[in-house]
Amino acid sequence: MKRGIDVSTYQGKINWMDVRTTGIDFAMIKATQGRSETETYRDFTDSTFTANITGAHYVGIRCGVYHYLTAQTVAEAIKEAEYFLSVIEPFRDIISLYAAVDVESSKYLPNDKTLLTQIVFAFCSRVEAAGYDPMIYTNLDWMRNRLNDISAYPLWLALWRERENVPTKKQFPSLRIWQWGTEAVKGINGKP
Repeated sequence: MKRGIDVSTYQGKINWMDVRTTGIDFAMIKATQGRSETETYRDFTDSTFTANITGAHYVGIRCGVYHYLTAQTVAEAIKEAEYFLSVIEPFRDIISLYAAVDVESSKYLPNDKTLLTQIVFAFCSRVEAAGYDPMIYTNLDWMRNRLNDISAYPLWLALWRERENVPTKKQFPSLRIWQWGTEAVKGINGKP
């Protein structure tokens, strides 16, 4: 089992050499977001994206990337995917893991299972067509109550429980990454 972290602007400036010494093997790095949850920004890049992806890669940590989805229609999902792809393209050679879509925005995402699943699949389809490996990040509540079956794509599951209580492939056939909680990591001020 490999150890990874999820990082964005919320972790501040990261000392990636220190992170590497703690045994972190990979990082899922926030690249972009559709709408801001608190402001009026639209289609923006995480302020630490470039520093994080280059820093992690430089010290030998495998890199994946993600987009925080806020699309309310399939057309908006494609637009957000295009923006995401434009931001990550210069780093194609160092993205060795997934290009994920983060599905958790209660403020913006529609509360219609069929529509939201179509939005998520449209995003993933566009990412896949561009030659990246798409992935869906979400939690168990959203899987059960806000989405239809999403097992067509690899799953990054936020499921908060003790590390010893590992979810299985029998429970989640498309599971590739399990985010179990937060912990302090040397080189990062906030918890990843």
